Amino acid sequence: MVGVLNTTIVYDNPNQTLWDFMIRKTKKIKVKVDFIPIVDVPLGDYFNNPKDKQVFQKWLNDLWLTKDRYIDSKLSNSN
Repeated sequence: MVGVLNTTIVYDNPNQTLWDFMIRKTKKIKVKVDFIPIVDVPLGDYFNNPKDKQVFQKWLNDLWLTKDRYIDSKLSNSN
């Protein structure tokens, strides 16, 4: 299967970073990985076709909004 691994990391303390985790300053994280089949990714001529660029940017922005909602829900559940 060909696709994209959409990975979201939620730190127990939202002020911590990936670097904090790598140097073991972070004790707890949540990791969510979703597989997005390549057929679901709006591929096109991003650099030469303004419509393709717009469609891809909307898709990516929607993906980020979904990630933000997921992170918010996990942080509110941990309090």
